[in-house]
Amino acid sequence: MFNVFKIFLFIKMDSFTVTFTGSEPELKSTFFPPIQLNGNYVIGLVDFQGYNSIFNIRKPLNTLTYYKVERIVLPKGIVTIGELNQLLDGVLKIQINDKKEALTTTKVKIIFYKGLIPKLNKLNDNKIEIKDGEDVFYYNHKLPHTLEVPEGTYEVFELAKEIQKQLPDFILTADNKTMKSTLVSNNYVFDFTKPCLGSILLGFRGVSTPGVPFYSTEKVNINNINVIRVKCNIANGSYLNGNKSHTIHSFYPQAPPGYKIIEVPRNIIYFPVNTRSLDVVSITFADQKDRPIDFNNEETTITCHIKKI
Repeated sequence: MFNVFKIFLFIKMDSFTVTFTGSEPELKSTFFPPIQLNGNYVIGLVDFQGYNSIFNIRKPLNTLTYYKVERIVLPKGIVTIGELNQLLDGVLKIQINDKKEALTTTKVKIIFYKGLIPKLNKLNDNKIEIKDGEDVFYYNHKLPHTLEVPEGTYEVFELAKEIQKQLPDFILTADNKTMKSTLVSNNYVFDFTKPCLGSILLGFRGVSTPGVPFYSTEKVNINNINVIRVKCNIANGSYLNGNKSHTIHSFYPQAPPGYKIIEVPRNIIYFPVNTRSLDVVSITFADQKDRPIDFNNEETTITCHIKKI
């Protein structure tokens, strides 16, 4: 089904407006019979009305990969290395070499900075005393979990709240001065080695360390749309990075997410019309990198002015 359109004709087709209204990413009007243009015509944007409903979190970049930190609770007191290995049940195996150095072998990722593990570096006997808090912490890097954030429009603090619904001890903050982010989680390890929400939008790289602030190496890119470009298929005369484009107007929405956008150019810029017969005229939207913009089924109204020169 085509979108609703209205046409107003003035001065024997030398000047008229076309209005597009719809909720699809492409607004299209079909004229039958086609409007014949006798001479050279130009087109310009009169106004844009819609809602700032552009999602900045979308599939597939709406996921985080993480591992759950596991804990082996050890009995407190003095035990032999052999007894300790039995308690560790194959998760970690400790051996003492001729130099009385503790060597460890493991099938999982051991968290070496906390619990019992730092104490092994000072081990000089076949026995060890286990005190309160000296347990073994690890995660299984072969069993990743995936967290999915619902598509939508988020600021960093809103994104943190959404993730906390699934991982309560997750803390995410952003520094407005450096434009970078920091996360802390005691119970989870996050993997940012592949493209995901954390690596592409929040700037994290590598694998986080539980219980320790983990800082992004890149700037936060959560608001990744710098401009809305209105494109019309019958317009020529604009360029994007040296390439021909159909853009007739560019702007940045001043309205916050969820609010109405009303864009009225102070001075209409006109572009040459590339056809003498108007049968199908379409409007699409793109960002600064020419990626399509979707207003997520919110109604948008565009009015263009076509005139003879």
